Amino acid sequence: MKRDMEYVRELLLKIEAAPTFLRSSDQLLPNEPSDEQVYKLIHHMAMLVDEVGFIRGLGAHTMSSREWIQLELTWRGHEFLETVRDPEVWSRTVAGAKKAGNWGLDFMVDIAKAYGKHVVKERLGVEL
Repeated sequence: MKRDMEYVRELLLKIEAAPTFLRSSDQLLPNEPSDEQVYKLIHHMAMLVDEVGFIRGLGAHTMSSREWIQLELTWRGHEFLETVRDPEVWSRTVAGAKKAGNWGLDFMVDIAKAYGKHVVKERLGVEL
């Protein structure tokens, strides 16, 4: 399965906004998800936990006869999300990465930081 950076950003925003305990089928997947949607979630969550360390899974719990998964962003996950949170910075980052033909994570973070500085200059007239 191909990595989807738009989906990664969307997942991180959902995890950040969620209460401490998430039920993945309630908050990270649509109602009655397809097998492909479930596989995409599992694939991307595994990368975010194991490969880049953006999220930490703190275990599964049973509350009121429902299974809950406790997830939280790591410091690195928060830093990435803050870099790409602004929709304008994110859209410029994606466009720039497509134009450059490079979608590596570190490269995307570098592009996002550069565009973030550019947006600050446009909005505030301050150069960083």
